Amino acid sequence: KSDIILYATGKWQFTIIPFSNAIDQDTRLYNCQKNILHYLSEIGREHKVTLKANNTPGRNEIPHNCQNIRIDYTSPFTTCLQTAKLVILDTPGTTLLEALTTDVPLFVMSGRAPWEKNTMEMLRKRAVVADTTDDLIRHLKKYLEDETYPADVNDKEFLKAFGSVASITDAKRNAIKVLDEVFGSS
Repeated sequence: KSDIILYATGKWQFTIIPFSNAIDQDTRLYNCQKNILHYLSEIGREHKVTLKANNTPGRNEIPHNCQNIRIDYTSPFTTCLQTAKLVILDTPGTTLLEALTTDVPLFVMSGRAPWEKNTMEMLRKRAVVADTTDDLIRHLKKYLEDETYPADVNDKEFLKAFGSVASITDAKRNAIKVLDEVFGSS
């Protein structure tokens, strides 16, 4: 068991999609970071907190005060995940699938992009999904107080639908099997 609270944040979009009708993703990310980091700075006196910045150069600035928080700009998320006692994601994507391969409690912000209703229902079986940072922080506080986690860390439905539950060994074996079928055994 680890004692590190891992907060992995998304990347800034800038003007990648300037004419989109979608929510302003950068304003959303800024507000998520501001509120979550304020809370984590407060509890960082009692808990070890790591902010895993996005690895994309030029899109990973952290324009907030991060007292009592270690910031990691370079390590792969999967490396940080190995020492996490819980994970917070403000921009679920690849990091979500990686976190779902573990049995670590997962707290996820919704709202960066619209998701299908059934997809979100699957995710809520495994992770605590919050629509606001206040809601997310309330769930984090409850978990840190008495380990209340209204999801199942062993639920693999979302992972099976959008990722893989196969081990690396199984994945390699399956890839070799397919290549043998296509090109013939050697």
